[in-house]
Amino acid sequence: MRTAGLRRMFDICLSTEIVQDVDDGVSNAVYGSIAIGEFRETFIASLSTWSPTLYERQWQEAAQRLVNGESKSAFITFFVSPGAGNSFMWWPCYLSGEVIHVQNQLRFYDRLPRSFTIDALYDFVEDRKLVSDDGVTKLSEWQMPIEWMREFLRKHNRI
Repeated sequence: MRTAGLRRMFDICLSTEIVQDVDDGVSNAVYGSIAIGEFRETFIASLSTWSPTLYERQWQEAAQRLVNGESKSAFITFFVSPGAGNSFMWWPCYLSGEVIHVQNQLRFYDRLPRSFTIDALYDFVEDRKLVSDDGVTKLSEWQMPIEWMREFLRKHNRI
């Protein structure tokens, strides 16, 4: 994988900036951001169910899974429990050799194969697809070397 000229990093974090206009069912939220090389995206993280600490703990766990050689993982960026909302947002990751493929998904609880439980969240990461369910639309995907995930964990003092 060529990384010359790219910012060599992966990061995901929350800010302390409160989101003023949130959707129904979300009483409190902050902005967050994810970086994969030069790609950057801002997201909204609901604090209705999870605290910033719980998001950060899940991200560390997701990163550690990949570094440990698990073929699938995911970084949740918007979580409201199934009883309080109808969906969650995450960034599923697929490890292939030394390369991690990252996608972004909105998952609806009522479209999952069984009832969602946070204790088994990685069981809900589907196999990697390159096109949407319509069979035509190519899914957006980013790639990064596994070393970026190791650097992320080192930065956050986890390895």
